[in-house]
Amino acid sequence: MKKEYIPVKEMPKFFPFLTVGALRHLIFENRNGIHECMLRVGRKLYFDADKFQTWMDKQKMESQK
Repeated sequence: MKKEYIPVKEMPKFFPFLTVGALRHLIFENRNGIHECMLRVGRKLYFDADKFQTWMDKQKMESQK
């Protein structure tokens, strides 16, 4: 199974409700453990699509408590 890594600038294409600015803010603040679904290669940041979706679902579940 091949993992899909998405650069920060292309995340809004896969998740239209996000903006690059919002993602950068989450990354800078490390909100709710978002670094768990990221991969850094040099200066580039990529998101593991599956882990990001899991992270989003976790955030949704926590907000409903």
